[in-house]
Amino acid sequence: MKITHGILSSLLIILITSACVSDVPITGSGATPGTAVPVAAGTQLPGNLARISPANAGQVTQLARWGGGTLEQVVTSPHAGLLAVATSLGVDLLDETTLEQVRFINTQAALTCLAFSPDGRTIAAGAGDGSLLLLRVSDGKLLRLLSGHTDRLLAVAFSPNGGSLFSASADQSVRVWRVSDGKQQRTLPGLSYGATSAAFSPDG
Repeated sequence: MKITHGILSSLLIILITSACVSDVPITGSGATPGTAVPVAAGTQLPGNLARISPANAGQVTQLARWGGGTLEQVVTSPHAGLLAVATSLGVDLLDETTLEQVRFINTQAALTCLAFSPDGRTIAAGAGDGSLLLLRVSDGKLLRLLSGHTDRLLAVAFSPNGGSLFSASADQSVRVWRVSDGKQQRTLPGLSYGATSAAFSPDG
């Protein structure tokens, strides 16, 4: 079961249930006369509350975002004391001891798997659209975008020396990439199923 890491939008969402709602008139400065909203009886509302409509939708702005989407995988850095969390919004880097957020890397893609390089400086992030991203841990910069898979990535793994990278996909292939230039070195053929994991031997 996927764990919801939590998304809070900038809009105030009023959940409507048939069990405990009543139409409460909106009053106060800026309120639309005669307008009522379905909220729990006794709920205190700000005086300038107004409905979101096509006419004012462009004025809605994001005030904050808490959480980082749906959690897919958590991996530990080999050296820096960091946890990297793959989510549907990007990578959350957390302090391994305090669990405080160190950095959020917005990947513009829903991630499905992660791996740290052996030196802890790079993250390989697999996405649901089949793309593979190499990200610099220190600032979140996208170093390379590796393309070739045609379905979601299920696992990624660095070689012990950090020079090569495995990617396993639901497209029934495992590909090997050269990290230095992002070139695909080979594809492991013959699979009749999606590869769900990948690993190098200790000697590479």
